[in-house]
Amino acid sequence: MNQLKLSGMSTEERIALLHFAYPALFRDQISPEALERLRLDFLEDRLIQIEEAYQDSDKAIVESYMSELLSEVKALADNPLLPGYIAALVGSYEGGIDGLTRLRNQGLYKSDLEREVARAARENGKVSLALIDVDHFKTINDARGHPFGDKVLKGVADSITRPIRKSDAAYRFGGDEFAVILPDANEDDALDAAKRILDGAHNLMIDNEAYPVGLSIGLAQLIPGESAPEFNGRADSVLYRAKDEGRNRLAASTESCPVCYEH
Repeated sequence: MNQLKLSGMSTEERIALLHFAYPALFRDQISPEALERLRLDFLEDRLIQIEEAYQDSDKAIVESYMSELLSEVKALADNPLLPGYIAALVGSYEGGIDGLTRLRNQGLYKSDLEREVARAARENGKVSLALIDVDHFKTINDARGHPFGDKVLKGVADSITRPIRKSDAAYRFGGDEFAVILPDANEDDALDAAKRILDGAHNLMIDNEAYPVGLSIGLAQLIPGESAPEFNGRADSVLYRAKDEGRNRLAASTESCPVCYEH
């Protein structure tokens, strides 16, 4: 168990560690063949239980579920098919989680994007990228105060994570800037996810009060041969087109859908 380096962590840190490591486990750290043999569905169930208990601030249940999960992980640690899993748990947490929203932070975005672009090139695969800004966030902070603004950011983070898949990864860059990397997502799937993110923010509830929040979203799909910085730059240009067109809308890099959806 020492290999996991969890004994000295707080409950919150352990939750963040496992929450962060989970997507990497299923996409990169274990081959599809090994994953099929291992059938690690019970880990997904445990993590869902832990996340729900954590959100409900039920620390006793969190500790109980965490104890069960760590016992199961310990039992798996001797399996030769899991050499990358423990390394992912230990190595990927450092500085990786945004303290307010529990999303991955900007420090991991660059390496994650480069990895997905490289993987798509190797496998002739697809990657979509959504860059997201909260519209007029400074005005929200000025009018309602920073504590309320923090609640808005948490609500936006929830609106972002709710419609995306477990294989996708969401990030907060700080302030009002977010991103989502969608591996293996075709254009239609990425557009659908982005539309639901926009709808979710429009239907936000803060302190039992309906508080619609506008988002500007720039969506791009990787072009073969494109580098990660080029991909990011193109998505950023599309984001600024959404802002220039009036904000509170989704713009995409395709000619058929320059501005695809708006409120």
